[in-house]
Amino acid sequence: AGALTAPALANQQLASAKNCMACHAAAAKLVGEYPNLHIIYITNFKCGPDSFIKHFVRKASGKPFLGICVGMQLMATVGREFGDTPGFDWIPGEVVKLAPADPALKIPHMGWNFVKQNNPSKLTEGFTEDYRFYFVHSYKVVCDKNENTILKTNHGGEFDSAIQKDNIFGAQFHPEK
Repeated sequence: AGALTAPALANQQLASAKNCMACHAAAAKLVGEYPNLHIIYITNFKCGPDSFIKHFVRKASGKPFLGICVGMQLMATVGREFGDTPGFDWIPGEVVKLAPADPALKIPHMGWNFVKQNNPSKLTEGFTEDYRFYFVHSYKVVCDKNENTILKTNHGGEFDSAIQKDNIFGAQFHPEK
């Protein structure tokens, strides 16, 4: 496998954009059919913070809202996955690449891992220290304010694995697993 040529890279970026548009269309259809359902399904940070997604998220104003994985990352001020990409800035912080202190730990972080309570939240009522969730990610949210971090997880260093501000919640893990 060699380096991508400019036309191959352009085709790859176009395919990625088409995938993003397909996800947006599917989400729009679901939100139209189920007005109380609010979904963010995005494959990378750069694909997410556009006005189309913001339009549907605004419909959730005041209602509980949960972003999962990249949906959580988009809540931050800025993402660093493709240079500096503005996020929604709902929860002050940045999204940076995971960098475990132990070189034996692989990136992406994939698999089951324990979470520990950082701050109380309605999202985690009833949780105990032995709760495990499934993770698949290479980037992490770093909240500016500790009060926004609900849960932390360790993968060669602690990271924010669930966040909250008012009615907005985010989970880096996949609760559907």
